[in-house]
Amino acid sequence: MKNFDQTDLDLLSNEELLSLYKDIEKSGIKHYQLIRYGMVSHSIATNLMIKNWLVEWLDDNDGSLYAGLISGLDDNKTVEMNINFRT
Repeated sequence: MKNFDQTDLDLLSNEELLSLYKDIEKSGIKHYQLIRYGMVSHSIATNLMIKNWLVEWLDDNDGSLYAGLISGLDDNKTVEMNINFRT
C-alpha cells in the first residue's frame, strides 16, 4: 500500500486508475478470503454471548434489549416481528 499511498491519482488516466484498482483488488483477495469465514464465526459467537448475558444479567427474555443493541434502530419492523413471534 506504500506505493498506492504515494500515487497522485489526479495524474492518472482512466485506464491507469482502472489498472491500479485491479492491482489493489487482486492483492487484497487472499486477505478477504481469509477473514471472511473468521468474521462470520466471530460474529455469531459474539451475538450469542451478548444475547445470553442479557438474558442472564438483565432478564431480557423477550429479546428487546438484544434487538436494540444489535439493530440500533428505533421502530425496526423486523425486530418487532421477531419479538411478537416469540410471545
